[in-house]
Amino acid sequence: MINIPMDVSSRIHPYEAIPSQAAAAGTVNGPGILRTGYLSAQLAVDVGAVGGAPTSFSIVEQLQHSNDNGSTDPWTNFVPNVGSASLTVTAAGLAYVGVNLLGAKAYVRTQQTAAFVGGTSPTAQTCGVLTLGGAISDPA
Repeated sequence: MINIPMDVSSRIHPYEAIPSQAAAAGTVNGPGILRTGYLSAQLAVDVGAVGGAPTSFSIVEQLQHSNDNGSTDPWTNFVPNVGSASLTVTAAGLAYVGVNLLGAKAYVRTQQTAAFVGGTSPTAQTCGVLTLGGAISDPA
């Protein structure tokens, strides 16, 4: 009997969590994403060129959750039973973390916070991607 691997792409769904931007110091919230039917996620942030000559910087990407997309249940940081639901980047490049969504509410989003030390109006080219995975059934 031949074991043919399952098509991974049929069990994941990537979302643009934080659109590509020249991020200045501050916080940007991504859109709410209905995660029903997915058991895990991968949170990724890509940091490109840093302008304005800061002596250092950090980009923090945090997964948040809400029962109703923030309508009456405010967004809060998701804390998984195992592992982390956030990552901090202090140099240009791609970073990602796998997140177990057990216990997460119906909607998830990413929140990106940029901080800089020194420099003149510093910015960092960033974008965030949230890939939902571990689908209980094939996504529509």
